[in-house]
Amino acid sequence: SSASSSPSTTSPARVSEMLDSGRAMFKDLAADFEDRLCTIHKERVEKWEEEIRELRARDAANERTRAILHNAQLQLFHIRE
Repeated sequence: SSASSSPSTTSPARVSEMLDSGRAMFKDLAADFEDRLCTIHKERVEKWEEEIRELRARDAANERTRAILHNAQLQLFHIRE
C-alpha cells in the first residue's frame, strides 16, 4: 500500500485544474472587491459634495443674516445719536 496507489492521491492534472480554478476565483473576488471599493468611494464623495453644498448654502444664509443684523445695529446706533 504505497502512497501512489492510495485512492486519496490527486493527479497532477487535477491539481493543475484546482489551481486554475482557485486563480479564477481569486481574480473574480479581487475584481468584485475593487468594484465595491470604487462604488463605496463614489458614494462617499457624492455624500461629501452634497454636505459641502448644504454648508455653502447655510454659510450664504448666515452671511445674509449677519448683514441684516449689522444693518439693524447701525440703524439703532444712528437713532440713538
